[in-house]
Parts: sequence; C-alpha cells; structure tokens
Amino acid sequence: MGYTTVPQAMGIMRFEGEALCDLPQIQEMPSPMDQPAYISILGSEEKTVAWLEHLDGIGPPAVPTIVPEGEALIAALRDLDVPEDDIDPLVRLRRKITGSPDLTWLVERCVQSLLLHMDTVSWPPAFPKLPPEFGEIGRYLYAFVYAALLPHTRALHRQRGIPEAITQATIADVGRHFLIHRDQHGAHGMSGADWLMVQARGLLFQIGRLQFERGRLGTSTSRGIQAAGFACKKGDPVISVHIPGHMGPMTSEACDDSFARARPFFREHFPDESPALALCHSWLLDDQLGEYLPETSNIIRFQQRFRFACRPEPNNRPTLEFVFRTPDRPLDELPQRTTLERAVVRHLRDGKQWHGGVGWIVW
Repeated sequence: MGYTTVPQAMGIMRFEGEALCDLPQIQEMPSPMDQPAYISILGSEEKTVAWLEHLDGIGPPAVPTIVPEGEALIAALRDLDVPEDDIDPLVRLRRKITGSPDLTWLVERCVQSLLLHMDTVSWPPAFPKLPPEFGEIGRYLYAFVYAALLPHTRALHRQRGIPEAITQATIADVGRHFLIHRDQHGAHGMSGADWLMVQARGLLFQIGRLQFERGRLGTSTSRGIQAAGFACKKGDPVISVHIPGHMGPMTSEACDDSFARARPFFREHFPDESPALALCHSWLLDDQLGEYLPETSNIIRFQQRFRFACRPEPNNRPTLEFVFRTPDRPLDELPQRTTLERAVVRHLRDGKQWHGGVGWIVW
C-alpha cells in the first residue's frame, strides 16, 4: 500500500485541483525525518492494517477537514466537556497534527469515514486503539477527530430539530471518556473512540440519566423475543438503552424520567423509524447479580424493567471493565469497597463466570 493521498494533507487541502483551505502554519515545523512514520506503523500492525486500507479507500474528502485552533479549539473542547486539565495538552498537540502529513491525513480520513455514515444505522470500521509507538498523540488523536466533526454533528441535530439541551448533554459524552481513561490508565488521554462514533453520527442521545441509541434487531436477540411470543424479525428498528458512567446513581426515579422523555423524543424527531422494542445488552442484566445484591438495589430494579431475551456466552471482561475499569488486574488487587465489587470478585473466586444479559421491553 502506497497511500499516495498522504501528501495532500501537507498544508493545503485540495478539491478538483483548487486550493480551498490553507492549514495554519507553525513555527519550526519538524522535518519529515524527525517524524515517526505513523502510517507505516499502522500498516505493519495486523490489528490496524484493514482499517488503514478502509481510510485509504475513502479517497480525498469533498470538503476540507477543519481542525479548530486557538480559542475555537478551546471552545469546541469545552462544548465536548473535555476536562480543563486536558485542554492545554490538546492545544499544544494540535501543532503536532498540522506538522505531520501522516497525522493530518489520519484525522482527515477519520472525519470523512464518519461523515459518510452520518444519520445512518450502519457502522463504519471502528476506530482502533493506536499503537504505543504513537506516544502521547496516540492517546489524544481521536479528540481532534471529534472536535473537527462537531459542527457536522450539531448541524445534523439542528436538521432533526433536536433541542440544544439534549445536543449538549449528548456531545458531553466525549469529556466523560477522558475521565474513564484516567480510571483505566491513571494517565491523561481519551478512551472509547470507537464508542463515541455513535453519538457523533446522530445515532445516540443522552436523555436524562440514560442514553438511547437507534439500532436494528440482531439474529439471536430476535429469536429470544420471538420465543416469548412477540412478533419481530432481524433488522427491525429498535432503541438500545445504555447507562453511562460518571453520572451518579441510576436511581429508579431518574430512569423513569429518562424513559418517559425518550419515547416522545424519538416519535417526534425520527417518525420514519417507529421502533416497537427497546433493548439493553449489558453486564448489568446478568441474572446472577441477584444472588448477591438486594432487591432494593438500583441494579436489580433496573433489571426488573426488562424481559429476558438471551444470555450471552461467558465473558468476564465487560463486568470487570465497567466495575473496576482495570480488567487485567489480578483479583487480589481489585478494590472491595462496595457490595458490587465484593460480589464480582467472589463470583470469580468461586470458579463461576459472568455473562451479562440482553433484555427487552415494548417501546
């Protein structure tokens, strides 16, 4: 793979041979010899080579990708609710983006990949975790993608008539993933770049305590629901329910409010989809949690909202990741401060496994 489109990212973006937008110049721009070969690194990694081929196949964008700078960048990052102590590193690292043809190309093509899937219930290839050779910029690169995409996300929301308060609550999910990165790694950066693709493309909305995503019914879930006597089929429109972290307790009252507001929201702003079902696929719906938690707990009360659709194959990682944020630590090192933390560890020490669960309700 030659990636012959990369030189187009050097300073001027072009469309049909005409210069449209001069990228801001920087002082003391590093020479190409000083730059890590970011594209070559991705092309040599088994986990990223197919994704790189996808980006290369997109071709040059029809409109220039604008990564905001200066006060505009700070304003965009604050709109995304990025923590204040991450903003200075991002402002500094923007010069690294514009000083590297490889990095500029990557940001440009990532934005274009999302633009090609705006407002569609289909998935572009997920953004992978960048290799450690990328260093600090690898922890932050996708933040520039979402900052550059923000005007397009806002424009889509305005086109759909989404209230500004819901838009702002939705895009703030980016900032929460900076906090999650600290939980996971004890360092600055942004996690969840693949997950954030959903809200940036107009598929997911934060409505009160919960998030609601436009989706399609899958094979195993549809079979489980059919077995319960409800008429449905693979590919039917559905609403997927998510419970974001760093938002406090998910009390029954808060969840009631979210569901009550979400139903008219989707009827008004997406009248052509008319989903009959809402689903939740989560570690929180593992029925084994009922062996450890009281019926009055928020988790058990949340489970009781749903009918059982199917039990996924055993997979401890989601439960460990969401409860402890560090799923690879030995059990003896995991904190045991809460009933839930003690339950998760005890279950595994007893030789059992966590499955998660898939639940459904009539929407």
